[in-house]
Amino acid sequence: MLSGITSATTGMGGPPVLLYLAHTKIPPERLRASCFVFFLLCNISTLVSHAIGDMSIPTILTEYIYLLPGLARNIIKEREPTTS
Repeated sequence: MLSGITSATTGMGGPPVLLYLAHTKIPPERLRASCFVFFLLCNISTLVSHAIGDMSIPTILTEYIYLLPGLARNIIKEREPTTS
């Protein structure tokens, strides 16, 4: 709920979620994956609310689609095992 309030008032919903997740005992890989999913869902819900409010969707959607391959590449790369 705090994340929703800070997202609506300041446009930054991430800090409360990151603070909460950082103080749990989940592995770093799961933390990163949780953050990716959280921010993806936040962005999708923002696009939906912009569409409902009849805001400038073509510009927002064009930029979103332009950045989507980079997001997918990073998610896939994060899933690959690292070799040291």
